[in-house]
Amino acid sequence: MTELLFYILATESQQERFHFLARLTHQVWHKGHHVWIACDGDQKNEISEALWAFKEDSFLAHDCEERENTQILLSETPPASNAFDVWVNVSNTFHTAHSDMYRIVEIIDGSEACKELARTRYREYQKLGLEPITHKL
Repeated sequence: MTELLFYILATESQQERFHFLARLTHQVWHKGHHVWIACDGDQKNEISEALWAFKEDSFLAHDCEERENTQILLSETPPASNAFDVWVNVSNTFHTAHSDMYRIVEIIDGSEACKELARTRYREYQKLGLEPITHKL
């Protein structure tokens, strides 16, 4: 069964949200998972920069288009390949492509707008039989 995690950050800063995303992606990727980062088009450049500047002495190589050897995909639409087993969502959109995912992670900042959209997605996940585990940071 797919594991669903909600990380609710105290900050309203998108920069801090994307830094947390980079740290989490590094941990998941380092364990051998392929990661799809679902984002909105206007977030893509800032997230890409956060992944490239993850640490002073390292970065997280990623693609914005699915390729044969892509391990971290940053896109608005679900990947065609079922090689991606972890989905990290920072978009405002609810995607139904979850059946092959080992884990779904929602990263929510402290803004009311982001939390309200997350509540809607939370209810959609529950309708699909997924019971979210929430972590407040």
